[in-house]
Amino acid sequence: MKILLTGASGFIGRKLARRLFQSGHDLVVLGRDVSRLHWKIGVPCQAIACDLTKGPPPKEAFVDVDAVVHLAGESVASGRWTSARKMKITESRVLGTRHLVEGMNLAGINGPKIFVAASAIGIYGNRGEELLAEDSGIGRGFLAEVCRDWESEIQKANSAERRVAILRLGVVLGEGEGALAQMLKPFGFGLGAVLGTGNQWMSWVHIDDVIDGFCFALDNSLNGPFNLVAPEPVINSELTLVLGEILKTKPRFHLPQVLLNVALGEMAGILLDSARVSSARLKSFGFSFKYSTCIRP
Repeated sequence: MKILLTGASGFIGRKLARRLFQSGHDLVVLGRDVSRLHWKIGVPCQAIACDLTKGPPPKEAFVDVDAVVHLAGESVASGRWTSARKMKITESRVLGTRHLVEGMNLAGINGPKIFVAASAIGIYGNRGEELLAEDSGIGRGFLAEVCRDWESEIQKANSAERRVAILRLGVVLGEGEGALAQMLKPFGFGLGAVLGTGNQWMSWVHIDDVIDGFCFALDNSLNGPFNLVAPEPVINSELTLVLGEILKTKPRFHLPQVLLNVALGEMAGILLDSARVSSARLKSFGFSFKYSTCIRP
């Protein structure tokens, strides 16, 4: 297929671009800096300059495109959630998706027939011990509201000629980058710690399963939302022990919720909220996870 990819320079996007190219697909990528896209991705592609927060992509972005994979979005964990930061997070997802869908819809019957878009399990909010499926409803809080509005814009791409699959990502773990790299940093300074009570559920997913999941959604008849999380979530205290064993250093601290709230403000919810999310629906469609559990070395 000819596939248009947004967010191609990110942690997930680079790996997905390489997999799609290796699978024989032709790639069109969107980004603000075309020269940066080429060297970051590292595979042949057609790069088109576009800032999705400013408006729809140019018409040539959709010429002969069969499918669109949408990953673009401002990081939620790269800075305290000031009003300006929250606006950037929201606009990159909600406004950016709106403009992308407008571009697809303007292409008419000749436009892409498949739209696979990332979302996040942040849509469920802080739900304690509740086992969460795709029909569990929307939670409360900033991230839940962003994900709700984000998915609302994604769904506007639905039509008789186009199927839309939404992959709600858990915490993506992979070597060298992403959430895992951030989690391991404190251990390097002897500061590994259980966060809050340590009983909050973290629904994680390995980067390899994320890439497989997007390819699976492209190749199979997935419609609507799917939780892309490992079948066995872990609580924070268990994950902290696993990370300590990997680095051969035991966690020495227990950071109470009040200190995290003072240090991080509203963003502390990323670390303290509990989301025990099920991937049963995705598995029922035939998807198989390579990494189902956090196995201690």
